[in-house]
Parts: sequence; structure tokens; C-alpha cells
Amino acid sequence: MLNRAWILLPVLTASVLIAGYDAAYGLLPPAPSSTTYTTHDGMLVIEFSEPVTMIDYSKIHIRSGDTGITLADVSDKMHDTNTDTNTDTITVTFDSNQTATFETMILPRLAVDHAAVLGQIDTPILEGRHIITIHDTTPPKLASAVYNATDSQVRITFDERIIKPVDHTKLHLRESGSSTGGITLTSTGTVYYHGDTL
Repeated sequence: MLNRAWILLPVLTASVLIAGYDAAYGLLPPAPSSTTYTTHDGMLVIEFSEPVTMIDYSKIHIRSGDTGITLADVSDKMHDTNTDTNTDTITVTFDSNQTATFETMILPRLAVDHAAVLGQIDTPILEGRHIITIHDTTPPKLASAVYNATDSQVRITFDERIIKPVDHTKLHLRESGSSTGGITLTSTGTVYYHGDTL
């Protein structure tokens, strides 16, 4: 009779990510890998980490405080799959009113509700907020400058919202045609910010 011996070898587990599945941890939900907004054309581009099979635009929003835009209300939108990178992209273009709303927002975020999109194996996206990268290719322009003699205030308005910090040493009040002298805003006391206005 032959003697038998058993040798037990340890099995090593590895985390292998294939099409939304992690062998060590299970199903992975899709997630926005980037969100960008371009100011000159009002275009918002959302890229997901994998192809998605269903999109509920009523559950995808741009929010800042109490202000928001729901993508279901945006008429110009497109969904595209990039087979080379195995990713999906949603591209929306805001109308003039939506662009105006977006550009008055302070630190807007992409907000997605649970199951707003499904991954390629029907895994729902998780609820969350994500950073929006803003590409501003057009510099602001001076729209008007008005002096109020009653309260000695100067109201300077630009053609778009401006953000801090503002370099007041480069803003001057001078006589017409003069390129030197005058009053520099750093010496005028209190400066108030309100969207596109100093």
C-alpha cells in the first residue's frame, strides 16, 4: 500500500481590475474621472472611468450653494464612447441663461445622485460631488467705471465675474489721455467685491 502525503501551498490573492471588476474587492462603480468647463463656448465635458450603459440626466447636476443646473434641462447634450481608452464622455453646451447662471456660481461642483449612470456591468454610480476644472481662455474686459460724488465711491464693472486676489496696484484713476499719476486703488480705502464689480 502506497503512503500518500499532502502538501498545502498558500494561495496568493491579487487585486485584478478588469472592466469594472476588482478580483479582491468585487464590483466597482463607475465614477467621473474628470469634469471640465470652457468659458468661451459654455461647454461642459464629463468623462467617466468606464463605458456607461444608462444615463439619467435628471440625476446629474451642477451646484453651488442653493444655485443649480440639472442636465435634464440642458437641450444640447451628447454621449460618446471612446473605445481606445474604454471611457465614456457626456458633453453638454449651456444656453445663454444657463451659461450666465454657471458663471455666477462660486466653486461649482458636479453633483451626481445614486444610480445616475450605470456601469457596463450595471453597477450604479455612487452619490457624490466632484471638482469642475474651468478653462477660461478669454481675459476679462473693463465694461464701465462710474464715480458717485455723494459717497465718493467708484464702481468698476468687468464683463465677467472676477475672483480674488485682485492686484490693486495695477488699477489707477487718471485723467483722460494720461498714462501716469492719478490715484491707485490701494490708497483709496475699503474695496468691496461683488461678482463682476469692484
